[in-house]
Amino acid sequence: MSTSKTIILIVVFLNLANNLSAGGELPDSILGNWTGKGNLHLPLAKKIPLSDVPEDNPQIDINISKDGTVTGHVGNAILRNCIITKNRGWFGRLLNIKTDFIIKEGYLEGKICPGDTVNQKQFTLPFNIHRGQLVGTIMQIHKWKYPDPLVRVKLNKVQKHCER
Repeated sequence: MSTSKTIILIVVFLNLANNLSAGGELPDSILGNWTGKGNLHLPLAKKIPLSDVPEDNPQIDINISKDGTVTGHVGNAILRNCIITKNRGWFGRLLNIKTDFIIKEGYLEGKICPGDTVNQKQFTLPFNIHRGQLVGTIMQIHKWKYPDPLVRVKLNKVQKHCER
């Protein structure tokens, strides 16, 4: 067998092993409301430091439901038709491939900030839970092109307060 065929078989096997181990229900720890400020990611491509201008740090509020639906907003843009799934299993985690979860299949409707010129954006939000925070990057999807990083996200879970 040639080297290229062996490499292809290994890649296919690794992808299958990761995808088969990624299924199952969402853990209760990620369900609920998450909130925080994002940071527009576009300057990063030009090696410009991240901005501290308020318009470049949109408020983000996300609600993750038990049935896998996701609602909320990023700045002035509303999340529409979004779902969340597990993005990797034990094998992917072992090899540090992908993130644990991904919000996908939906779009952002509206402008994220005043300077935004696109009213509707397809996106994904791959993320991990790190030290109790939802950490990831909103990636804008374009046809036939690798997704662009759009907003860096670090959100805190909103704790429910019990009334007595």
